[in-house]
Amino acid sequence: MPGLINLAESEFGELAVSFAMAEFFGWPDPGGEPDEETIDRAAVLFWPWFVFNWEYDRLEDEESLLQGPEETTVAELYIKKKGITPQSPEGRLISAANRKPYSFLEIAAVKPGKSVRVKDLLAGMETIAGVVEKHQST
Repeated sequence: MPGLINLAESEFGELAVSFAMAEFFGWPDPGGEPDEETIDRAAVLFWPWFVFNWEYDRLEDEESLLQGPEETTVAELYIKKKGITPQSPEGRLISAANRKPYSFLEIAAVKPGKSVRVKDLLAGMETIAGVVEKHQST
């Protein structure tokens, strides 16, 4: 994460985090910014959103405070700048998180040692993940 954040600031400018944070919190009016406690509590959601979902939009930047590519997430820019291959562990991790919508998950059922059923509360979908058992051949 620090490498992704540093790249964002170097590519888009020092105001990139503030600009993205304003978008994340719904473009608050001047003087209506969230307080420090709210920002601290939201950090666990903001930082992944910033690197994996935020895209610079020149139309929203009326004063041209930032520079950098549009329609590109920080993670996509990081992959390109660092020459990371999609097959590498880092490339696979970034691809798994990049541009994924946020949701809320609920553990619906657990069969210890067997499976877990997870419900996506926003999409209404359920997923069952099972334990892979290794069988020894005789």
